[in-house]
Amino acid sequence: MVEPAAAAFAAERATGQDLGRIVESYDAMCRASVGIIEADEAFHLGVLRASHNPLFITFGAMIGSVLRNAFRLTTSASANYAATLDMHGAVLEAIRMRRPEDARVLMTGLLNIATHDLALIIANGRAARGKAGPTAVSTDD
Repeated sequence: MVEPAAAAFAAERATGQDLGRIVESYDAMCRASVGIIEADEAFHLGVLRASHNPLFITFGAMIGSVLRNAFRLTTSASANYAATLDMHGAVLEAIRMRRPEDARVLMTGLLNIATHDLALIIANGRAARGKAGPTAVSTDD
């Protein structure tokens, strides 16, 4: 809910400096094999900052560690990281071209990919626990 709105605001309000930070983080994502999580976080925080909405900026600062952990999980689980990179690039281009509705829709799509990847992680974790058999339950009362 927050990031799609922030992307739309960023498309309307981003300064050249804001765009530079988002481009820099996207470029780092494209060339990184190490540090990709930090670059992904920087991309999303850059979009939140570029919205010039104080609530969104504060939100980004508060959830930085949550974003890092989510990116760590989804980056390792993504079936097609190239498609994820392409979607980040499309969000960036919509912001750069001042197309707020496109930025909102594309950011929603990007978040949907992450949500799907997290759902797979959870499902695979449950399946792995099921294969391991039931866990012992203590009856010390």
